[in-house]
Amino acid sequence: LKVPLKFRHAMTCIEVNIRLKYEGAVEVTKIILRDSKKRIYSKGFMNSTNGVLTLSDEDKVNEISVRPNVRLKTGYNTACYLIFPEIENLELANATHEGDLELVFEFNGVKGKDIYRLPATMKDANGNQIEVTAMETGKKYKYVLILDNITTFAPVEIEDNIWKPENIDIII
Repeated sequence: LKVPLKFRHAMTCIEVNIRLKYEGAVEVTKIILRDSKKRIYSKGFMNSTNGVLTLSDEDKVNEISVRPNVRLKTGYNTACYLIFPEIENLELANATHEGDLELVFEFNGVKGKDIYRLPATMKDANGNQIEVTAMETGKKYKYVLILDNITTFAPVEIEDNIWKPENIDIII
């Protein structure tokens, strides 16, 4: 018996790879994503039959957060994720605009002073420079944060083919 199950993306993802350059006891306790125009949904419902999200304007907030509570290892990337519904009509940071979206990190229970604005341009999986005007469903926006004497925050790439078709044999 073969049953085709169709996978549908419902959300978008921001992945931040955090690297501790020098030895230290550092734990990522919280990551906050802020939207200056209050377009992030705090909740919603998904119809699992057709993949449609039902979102209400009254559930829009200006920030969401995750608590990874993960200890960083010197010299290794530790991936942290924020997953949320698509945000359209973005104006991200460039030379003349501070941008709509920003990330704030908390380490060892202390909120950092630095605010990292998401940049308006990133590279796609083929290395082409593209302008980001939305956090689109089914895409992962990857960034790196290097903790050193001076922290570095930079875009890495946009992945848009995260899930590949796969046949899975299940005994019924």
